[in-house]
Amino acid sequence: MAASEPARAIVLGNLPESIVQMLQQISTADELNSPDAEERWFPEPSSDAQLVEDWKAYVQPELLDAFRSARQVVESDLKRIREEAGQASLEIPLIHADAWLSALNQIRLAITTVYQLSDAELSREDMTEAQTPRERAVLRVHFYGYLQHVILDALED
Repeated sequence: MAASEPARAIVLGNLPESIVQMLQQISTADELNSPDAEERWFPEPSSDAQLVEDWKAYVQPELLDAFRSARQVVESDLKRIREEAGQASLEIPLIHADAWLSALNQIRLAITTVYQLSDAELSREDMTEAQTPRERAVLRVHFYGYLQHVILDALED
């Protein structure tokens, strides 16, 4: 008998439309285009002017390209969402896990920065409905964090 083959994909099933919409925002949300978000992703590494200039000229563009590439992988995977009977499903290939983790981290940082969410807001446990834009932002940050957790668990198995 052959050993069982490890999973090659993470399958997210029975996804309602609201979750599909949040998934699609991972790579397209307005927050990703915010100068504040980019500043959060790329804090100045030093107070040394020359080092900062070199960082912006040589390191930051490559990191930005890597971030865009990760979001493109996520976009490509999201195009494969299957819908039937009002429910959707998505398979995330494990070989794309790093791109997903990067894109999820980017969007979480962008949302937190753009909305200037406080630790108190992010630690609320009593949110049953997200009605305001800030509440929806908190919900998205938590959902994306949960999805990161799911991906990391799959990588450990």
